[in-house]
Amino acid sequence: LIDNLMSDVPYPFSDKKKLVANWKFDEDNTFVIEDASEKWHTGIFIGDHSWVKGKYGNAVNFTDAKGIMFVDKSNEFIFHLRFGFAFWIYYPDSVPQGKRVWLKHMTDRNKFMTISKNAGDNKVCFAIKTGSLCSNTPLTAGKWHHIAISMEGEMVSIYIDGRLDRQAPVDISEIWGSQGPGPFYIGANVDGAEASDTYIDDLFIFNDALSAGDVKEVMSKR
Repeated sequence: LIDNLMSDVPYPFSDKKKLVANWKFDEDNTFVIEDASEKWHTGIFIGDHSWVKGKYGNAVNFTDAKGIMFVDKSNEFIFHLRFGFAFWIYYPDSVPQGKRVWLKHMTDRNKFMTISKNAGDNKVCFAIKTGSLCSNTPLTAGKWHHIAISMEGEMVSIYIDGRLDRQAPVDISEIWGSQGPGPFYIGANVDGAEASDTYIDDLFIFNDALSAGDVKEVMSKR
């Protein structure tokens, strides 16, 4: 089980649940975002951004421009068939039309993973080059939503607000992280073509799949 997420020392996960990075976004008026996991995956902002009141403390505001937080490549970002992501997200006024990219990881131009809002129906979508899966439930404006994505083999699970929303296999014939490490882009798409238009808070990355209990524990603790 995941335990003691509020500790100021590296989080003591079990052997199977390994924390890779955690950005709390509690900084203010800075372009450098510290990694609370103490693994030194520091984020650097490229382009404009601002700060707002978050789910906990501050959150980064990606609504003003097509800003990106860049995290350099690391061997800890070599993802194969087991991983997990969890974060809070908020659309302040209305959920914008069109695709909105929240997180992207690339090992090269043809090897990528994205977590985004779907273009037509405001659902949460996970995608790699050869497969994708979208949630059953759309997002609503004016409310913080907790999003978690877990992958175990070909099975992808999407959790919204602590509940399993959809689970199904995806085509993993070309798993994106198998060719080596690559950087993370949080916020707009890497080319700036697709903004996030949202607030993001408390992002976790794991190098193992997450159970329903893990998701609820990450959601309830800080």
